[in-house]
Amino acid sequence: MKDDLRFADVTTSQRRVAVLVDGENLAADHAACILATARGEGRADIIRVYGNAKAIPAWDAQPGFRLIHSGTGKNATDLLLAIDAMELAFGGGIDTVLIASSDRDFAHVAHRLRERGLCVIGMGEEKTPDSFRQACTRFTPLVPKAKLPPAPVTPPIAPTKALPNGSTVFPPQTAISVDEALRRIIAAGSQKGQGVLLSHLEAKAREQGLKPTRLGAATWRDYLLARQPMFAVDGKGSEGRVRFIPTGFATDSRV
Repeated sequence: MKDDLRFADVTTSQRRVAVLVDGENLAADHAACILATARGEGRADIIRVYGNAKAIPAWDAQPGFRLIHSGTGKNATDLLLAIDAMELAFGGGIDTVLIASSDRDFAHVAHRLRERGLCVIGMGEEKTPDSFRQACTRFTPLVPKAKLPPAPVTPPIAPTKALPNGSTVFPPQTAISVDEALRRIIAAGSQKGQGVLLSHLEAKAREQGLKPTRLGAATWRDYLLARQPMFAVDGKGSEGRVRFIPTGFATDSRV
C-alpha cells in the first residue's frame, strides 16, 4: 500500500526505472521480456547486466543492456549488483528497481530497497524461491523459451450465419482479437496500474465466451505466460494479478 501511495500522483512516464540483471543466473533469451516489463513501469534509464564478460557473451550482444564486468571471484556478480542497487537507492532519483534473477540471496536487497521507499519488481524463472518473490513489491515469472507453447496464429474464423438485415454473426472468439479483449478487461478493472486478479479476468473472459483451450492453452495463466511480453502475471494461483504491457502490444503485428 505504501508503494501505491507513493506513486499515486506520478505518471508512468515520469517514473525512473533501474534494471539490474544477474547475467550469470539468467539466459539472454529473457532480455526482451525484461526490457518490455521495465518500460511498462516507466523510463528505463539504467539497464545493466552483471557477470563475467567472458562467460556471458550472449548478454553482451543484447541491444540496450550495459554489461558490467564483475570478474571471476566467488559471488562477485551478486555482490556488485547489490552494491549498485543500494548506491542507486541512496543516491535518489530512482523510483523503481527491477532485479532479474532466480537467486534467493537478492531477497535481502529487495527488502532494503523497499525500506528506502522504492518499488521493487522481481523477475526470475519458476525455480525462484519464495523468499525472493515475497520480498519484492511484485514478482513476474520468466518462462524459458523451450517451455513456451507456440503463440496462436489461427486465421480469423468465418461468419457462422447471416442476419435478415444483411449483417453477420461471428463466433464469440477469434485468435486475432483475444489479446485485445483481455487487454480491455484488464484496463477496465485495473487501478493505479496494478492490474486485475486472475480470477477476475477468468470470470470476465468467460462472460464473453473466451476460452483458453480454443487457443491451445490449458488455462488462462498458461496462455498469458506464453504471451509475454504482452502480459505479466504476478503471484501464484487464481489470486495472482495480471497486467498488460503497452510496449508489448505496440510490437505485436496482430493488434
